[in-house]
Amino acid sequence: MRTNMRTNMRTNMRTHMRTHMRTNMRTHMRGPT
Repeated sequence: MRTNMRTNMRTNMRTHMRTHMRTNMRTHMRGPT
């Protein structure tokens, strides 16, 4: 159970980072040039 929770947190972090990176890229592209 502890290992499963740790793996889930790792996957969640990866997904969150991917979404954040996508949003950051969009904002940077739309940001002032």
